[in-house]
Parts: sequence; structure tokens; C-alpha cells
Amino acid sequence: MINKSLDELKICTIKNIADFDFTPELGAQFGGRPFFVKAGETLIAPEPAAYRLAVNLAKAMLIKQSPLPDLGKGDDRSSLGTWTEEDVDKIVASIMISSAQEEKAPTLTESDRIAQKIDELNKWKESMEEKFSSNEIQTTTSDKADVIAELEKKNIKFDRRQTKAALEKLLNETA
Repeated sequence: MINKSLDELKICTIKNIADFDFTPELGAQFGGRPFFVKAGETLIAPEPAAYRLAVNLAKAMLIKQSPLPDLGKGDDRSSLGTWTEEDVDKIVASIMISSAQEEKAPTLTESDRIAQKIDELNKWKESMEEKFSSNEIQTTTSDKADVIAELEKKNIKFDRRQTKAALEKLLNETA
């Protein structure tokens, strides 16, 4: 019943049909992670987890329905209620109320991925061109000396003690 392939993952809804809350102490755990499902509430989970939780809930229901042993006879466990796998499967069938196949995103071929990347890069290029096409001059100077050389070349008065950022701002404002 458990579908092991992740490519064919089913999403299932389980309903706590018991008259008690299904807690981790009663078996509401999967992969070491606790779950809490109140009486009458539902839980949506992948099929392996939903199935395991449904089996655990069914067994908890059967245990709660079992009569207590008569301690006067001695505890030989013969007086405990027993159940079969068919009993568990019947309850599991009523707990798992729906199942649906998860839709997968279409897989792209290599050429489709490359075309998509080309579109992304061209959009990025256009956004950069728009950003830098304003009247503001963009300096590609690497240090303060280059900025000072540009200012001197354009005969712009400046104070050499200012920071590189301040000199670049002056260069951009006077252009």
C-alpha cells in the first residue's frame, strides 16, 4: 500500500474517527516527528506518513476497545483482546478518507533551460542599461587617485582631503 517512489507521491487525508485525541504517546509519530490530531479532525500528509499514522491510530483504537485483563487470574496475557491484520485494515480504510496524486512541474529539456537562462540574462542586461542610461556619469575608477585625475582633467575645483565617495559625488554632479 505504501508507494515508495517520490515521483509518484500521493497526498492523503486522514481523519481521526476515534473519540480521543491522537497524540505522539498513542503513536502519532512518523520519522521521529510528533503529530497531534484531535478527535474528529483531519490531517493531510504524504502517503507513507498518512498510512503509518492511520495504522497507529487503528491499533490505538483497538487497544482502547480491548477489555482490561483480570488481574486475579494472573497476568498470562491470555485475557487481552487480540485483533487481526484484517481488523486493522478495515479501520485504516475508514481513517484514510481521500488520496490525490501530487501534480509535478513539467521537466524542462536542456535546450529549454538554456533558452530560459538567455531570457533571464537579457532581462537583467536591459534593466542594467536602463539603470545606467540616466544622465548621471558612472565612474569606473578603482581608487581615489583615479577620481582626482578625472576631476583635474575636467578642471573641476575640489579639496584633496575629501573622501573618495565625496569626490565621486562631485564628479557626477558637475558632469
